Amino acid sequence: MASLGRHIIVEYYDCDPALMNDVTHIEQSMEQAAEASGATIINSTFHHFSPYGVSGVVVIQESHLAIHTWPEYGYASVDLFTCGGSVDPWVAYRELKGFFKAGHGSAVEMSRGEMALLEEKQFDLQQLRDEKGKVLALDGNITTSEKDEYVYHEMISHVAALSHGQPQRVLVIGGGDGGTARELLKHPSIENIKVVEIDAAVVQASKQYFPQLAKVFDHPKLELILADGIEFVKQQKPGNFDLVIVDSTDPVGPAEGLFTEAFYQQVYQLLDAEGILITQSQSPRFNEKVFKEVFSLQKGLFGMDKVHCYLAYIPTYPSGMWSFSYCTKGSNHPLTSLDVSKADAFATAQGLQYYNGAIHQAAFALPGYVKQLLNE
Repeated sequence: MASLGRHIIVEYYDCDPALMNDVTHIEQSMEQAAEASGATIINSTFHHFSPYGVSGVVVIQESHLAIHTWPEYGYASVDLFTCGGSVDPWVAYRELKGFFKAGHGSAVEMSRGEMALLEEKQFDLQQLRDEKGKVLALDGNITTSEKDEYVYHEMISHVAALSHGQPQRVLVIGGGDGGTARELLKHPSIENIKVVEIDAAVVQASKQYFPQLAKVFDHPKLELILADGIEFVKQQKPGNFDLVIVDSTDPVGPAEGLFTEAFYQQVYQLLDAEGILITQSQSPRFNEKVFKEVFSLQKGLFGMDKVHCYLAYIPTYPSGMWSFSYCTKGSNHPLTSLDVSKADAFATAQGLQYYNGAIHQAAFALPGYVKQLLNE
């Protein structure tokens, strides 16, 4: 590898002015171009200016694609940067030229980070270790941190379990680190937990590096199933679970199918008449697009008044603010069905570090901009 990355600076001229002012078209075009080039999309954000013009970026595992448009001139300036040899940015260049109906385009490629001029530096990671302790990362994204994993696992588990009251049969999709199951097993009403994890390496890594989480897999109430969660739910009988928790990674690769309408429809059938679905629904600040899509799909399936958003604050995760969706098939409600004194007594008895009755209630108090995203 002669350089760290390839950087293509692009200009498109004589583009369709209407397309240059269409933020949805531009976002979709940029994402399709990224995928066509072989990139793995992590996140994207785009903004429409008043009265015209669009800026946005698609963050890819290999770096980024960025754009700004001038509709009044039929012009777009695009920045394509890729690392490694798996992505061909020139494919993205050709795709975008067609998507924008450009009369012509120009581009120049530059190598970034010439290896002949670089010297690898040694630096101390101890400060990071001190802040987060051990971390579990998948494809470079941190999924579990020793220092604050309890926030995520307590909030994805106890909000539903305590508002339901008496869950007995629970399905966890993902959750291969064991943290969600650990919290669920603190509820004596639960008789059986099925944890369906697609990646055996996650379970093995947790057993080796996070034994305080993974020891739960030896519990007699827990059944660990190494399988694709999407295929697993298709094979289950309707009404088979009181509670389904989707403890998934980000919507990239195999996890992408866990954020689709088809998957939510399958899960809906699995729930009994009073069943509850909980999903991690990303950061409304960092991954606005996925956040909005999750709630739109779930409201269309469960009903507008049956889907609720709640938040927790997890320093390890992007932006620190993380969201969860609470979907109820029956009459359960995350606030009116909660016995606050029981929740407080449970939190005290179990020595919980984040969850309690007041936190449960406060989690559903949303900032104004989050409400706006949910209503768009």
